[in-house]
Amino acid sequence: MSEIPSGLDAAEQGIEATTKAMEKLSAEMSYIDKIEITEFQARRIDTNREKDIPAVRISLKNNGDRSLDKVKVTVYFQDKNGNTIYEEDFHPVFVTKYSFSGNDKPLKPGYIKEMERDKFYTLDTALSAWAEGKAIAKVTEIKFSD
Repeated sequence: MSEIPSGLDAAEQGIEATTKAMEKLSAEMSYIDKIEITEFQARRIDTNREKDIPAVRISLKNNGDRSLDKVKVTVYFQDKNGNTIYEEDFHPVFVTKYSFSGNDKPLKPGYIKEMERDKFYTLDTALSAWAEGKAIAKVTEIKFSD
């Protein structure tokens, strides 16, 4: 009987893993306030292929003491009455082993992440009810560098 593993060991390991995950999530949620959005623009632009499409510019500064491999910014687009009518997530910082774009570097403490001049993130929707310029950007998720 002593050779049969008990569920107690598995339960204890599960509790320990869950506790660590919750502590990490709590630390990340507390750290979000240290990420400053230093530039935010929401407007319509013309590209080579399309005219009058919704677009945003986002720049960040890490005012904390930890490096970040991921920063997700959610932009909430509003109509003329200030009602949120659409949201879109953007990743100005996103480091993975598959990264080949300009956002593949961690955002180190004290560092800034700015978009190239005249570059924008564009949306795939026309967002006809959007009142140009009426949008709110919030940092909604981060991931610490290991």
